[in-house]
Amino acid sequence: MSEEGKFTPGSPCIRIFDSRSSLARALAEKTGKLAANAIDERGVFSVALSGGSMVETLVSGLGPKSFGESPGWDSWNVFWVDERVVPKESRESNFREARDGFLRFVPIPPDRIFPVDTSDGASEGARRYALTLSRVMKAYGSPPRFDLVLLGIGEDGHTASLFPGRHTLGCDKEWVVPVFDSPKPPPERVTMTLAVINNARHVFFVANGSGKAPVISALFGPEEGRRDFPAAMVRPCSGDLCYFFDSAASAALEIPQGKE
Repeated sequence: MSEEGKFTPGSPCIRIFDSRSSLARALAEKTGKLAANAIDERGVFSVALSGGSMVETLVSGLGPKSFGESPGWDSWNVFWVDERVVPKESRESNFREARDGFLRFVPIPPDRIFPVDTSDGASEGARRYALTLSRVMKAYGSPPRFDLVLLGIGEDGHTASLFPGRHTLGCDKEWVVPVFDSPKPPPERVTMTLAVINNARHVFFVANGSGKAPVISALFGPEEGRRDFPAAMVRPCSGDLCYFFDSAASAALEIPQGKE
């Protein structure tokens, strides 16, 4: 890996930061640049958010003053990579987390925000969301192509609601699938599949804190130690993959690393 913290061309990049705040600022800056470029080239920026600390990290990097200054909010399309089968007002709802921490501060039109409807359960929610992707993303016959997918990494190597050893990892024809046996509560969820995630133009993984150090070390270790990690199966077909880690999360990495 080079001094800038990147692998060879065509391989994923790793960006490591001394603090969570510096990571957050860089993530927000990079997201803003991708949005501006996408809107300039295609007239729309389509992003898929996940839950957990990822949204909180992004928002903390934007800061209150940045919300109104970021260009092109009215051309953003906001989706969710996964959602828990809970009421929208539940504290476990990924939609509520993003709404309260991000969306209520920015002028993205409501008709450009596409939460997962889980009111009728995981199966129906997955079916409806696949139809939404097809309609809004104009994806007919091939997976939708997001400009950016933002992901976290679980301590067991899961990402989105794709968990190790689950049949959903082999769903290469479906775009959105129900989950009934999540090892973390709540058990029922809706998630995009690897077919959609790996079709994105850009995928960013975000991880903070020492609790993520063991899984990140394993993720970049010998193949036998990570082959069952859903996070290791994220490899965009014709897009870029980048990891944003703070120094605590990356502390156990055994490869040379540049720091921001």
